[in-house]
Amino acid sequence: MNRVATVVAASLLLALACATPAAVAGKGYGNQKQKPPKSSVGIATTTATGPGAVASATATCRRGSRAIGGGFRGLSSSEVIGIPFESVKVGQRSWRASMQLLDIGSPSTLALTVQVNCRAKAAKTRTVSATVPTDGVTGVGPAATATCQGDRRAGAGGFTMPPPLIGQTATSLVFDSRRSGARSWTTRVATGAAGPSTLTSQVYCANRGQSLAERSSASAPNGEEFGLSSALASCDQPPVPFAGGFSQPAGDVNSFFVISESIGVGVGWQASGIHSGTVPAATLSAHVYCGAATTGLLSRRSRSVRRKLVVPFSEHAEGGPEALLRSLLVK
Repeated sequence: MNRVATVVAASLLLALACATPAAVAGKGYGNQKQKPPKSSVGIATTTATGPGAVASATATCRRGSRAIGGGFRGLSSSEVIGIPFESVKVGQRSWRASMQLLDIGSPSTLALTVQVNCRAKAAKTRTVSATVPTDGVTGVGPAATATCQGDRRAGAGGFTMPPPLIGQTATSLVFDSRRSGARSWTTRVATGAAGPSTLTSQVYCANRGQSLAERSSASAPNGEEFGLSSALASCDQPPVPFAGGFSQPAGDVNSFFVISESIGVGVGWQASGIHSGTVPAATLSAHVYCGAATTGLLSRRSRSVRRKLVVPFSEHAEGGPEALLRSLLVK
């Protein structure tokens, strides 16, 4: 990223300040008396290079298995920032995720990994969507909540919206994507000044059965410009992860995260994001939804991590890539 990037970038946070793996099984998928179905993970990778480029990949379960959840990892760097705008189930066997590149300078490359959590004998799910408009007025919100009908339960969920970047400004940034209650999935964004757009939240509904247990873990407070925080929430033994999500406090818009990953790790779910702002320090939470045990998976305790990206803030001329984050929501 060249010196131009640091200048163009210096405006997301300032705008906000001004605005004030696992599964949906069918009947009784939490029933420990039944022999646990085999679980597996499918992975797809891709890359994209240059300003505004889109990285999109679809991971697919092997035949005989169905998708029960999925996630993505597109870790940003001091050279390029990935903006997630899609993470959804596709049909009954696949999961697709997409990111758009914020890269103002010499073209840089971002690698995207998409994960699908698969389970043999998992029942088919029904997708329910809820769409809300975003109005192009900078601020936190809106949120969209998709809800299963009747006695169906939420197993996993996702989000999708049009590619958010118009030049160096975004229409919106995803803040939260997580289950809300036993039947719903909620996605919340921060709206940017690039213009009106839409946000769609999806929930994948299974036949009635025991609800998946939720476990959550929050990162340590982060008040560092361009600091990377991670949180890992883990299932207790014997349940294992079916799906997961992420969230950050609804508090001060002067301090928040641009999400870089929401993905299954071992027997848990990890969420990571780049922090924008300094005060007040913010936390990022990971949420995992746990069901019946699968042979060979061991439990871990939840943990939180805060780490710094490669190039410290003090070493960037004119603010560096952290300034890119501040420029996303204002023209």
